[in-house]
This record gives sequence, C-alpha cells and structure tokens, in this order.
Amino acid sequence: YLQNLVQKFNAKLGGVNGMVSLARALTSSSTKDDIFIFFGADLTHTTCSRDKPSIAAVIGSVDSTSTQYASRVGEQYPARGKISLEI
Repeated sequence: YLQNLVQKFNAKLGGVNGMVSLARALTSSSTKDDIFIFFGADLTHTTCSRDKPSIAAVIGSVDSTSTQYASRVGEQYPARGKISLEI
C-alpha cells in the first residue's frame, strides 16, 4: 500500500517511477525466438460511493508479432470498511 502511495506522490510531483532504456533494448543481442509481451492496466473510480463500482481493465499481447491482444474488464466494489481514494 505504501509503495503505491509513494509512487503516486512521486508521479504527481514530476518524478519518474520506472524507465526502459531504449538504447540498451535496441543494441542488446536478440533473436527471432525472443518473446515479448506488451500489457497495460487501468482502474477508474467513477465516484467515491460504496454503491458504484470502480472499473478495472487489463490488456496484453498474445502473439509473437504483438498484433493480437486479449483483454479483461470488470467491476470492482469496495471491500467492507476500505475505500480507495485517488490523490
């Protein structure tokens, strides 16, 4: 919980939480047998209400050319006694 909170503060203050070295990725030895996956995830809080769910989504590539994707979208209701607030 605290790591997530600190990363949100860092991002809001203009910090960088993670970085991919493009130069290293392009110069490292790779073969056609290397397998990569691209994925993304998001969580949207529609309201600060216990009656309305948050919407969670995740998507990821499923083939070697990264041109086909699988996704999941679902509702997430707050746990009893716990409420997540965006900063």
